[in-house]
Amino acid sequence: MTDDYAAGREASVEVLNAALRRAGTAYLDGALANAVLQPQHLLTIVRNPAITPALLQRVGRSPIWMRQNRLRIALVLHQRTPTSTALALISFLRWGDLARVAGAPRLSGALRQAAEKILLLRLPELEVGERVTLARIGTPAVIKGMRRDGNALVVRALLDNPRMQGDDVLSIAGRGDSPEGVLRAVAENPRFATRPEVQLALASNPRTPAPVALRVVNALDRPGLETLMGVTNTPPLVRIAAERRLPTLPL
Repeated sequence: MTDDYAAGREASVEVLNAALRRAGTAYLDGALANAVLQPQHLLTIVRNPAITPALLQRVGRSPIWMRQNRLRIALVLHQRTPTSTALALISFLRWGDLARVAGAPRLSGALRQAAEKILLLRLPELEVGERVTLARIGTPAVIKGMRRDGNALVVRALLDNPRMQGDDVLSIAGRGDSPEGVLRAVAENPRFATRPEVQLALASNPRTPAPVALRVVNALDRPGLETLMGVTNTPPLVRIAAERRLPTLPL
């Protein structure tokens, strides 16, 4: 037993408060065995640059210590935490912390994918406001899981997510069961609404509100209108509008 270990194990609360931030590995090891160790000390230990994977694993294996949500997420996000330890904790995280893990590029792929999987399973449990927040920050996998959300507020947040791709938008705009409010949200989004493939999907979707679809028709060029008229499920009103506009455009 080293002197530093013994010092950490026998230190008072006051001494731990002063020493843990800059203590070495042996002192941290002893502090974890200290009978007067407090919850706030554990966070300081985990954030100490001298912490080792073995000590992080030791913290993560304590059911009592892992009752603290702040400590759980600190452990999971720590790059030195063994993947097996982090994976054992991840299902106990709150949805916001899961989103942080899923979007942390320095963590292992296995850990990020596990966070995404749990997030998608919990989607039905989330309130609208929580889904809106998640939609703004979600990873590509989470975005794909949220594309079928029928709430226009959630979809507007998805459209503002920088990770949102054209294929994701096409999936929403071209789906036959997309609510009118969702399709209107797509049509009003400045980032995607001017893309020809999105315009075509909106104009040909029978669920798109007529005023929105007609506005899209008026924005299409000749190739777009010709393609639209070749789509079999294009609503009659939209088809008529396209037929009337086509002769007015230059060849």
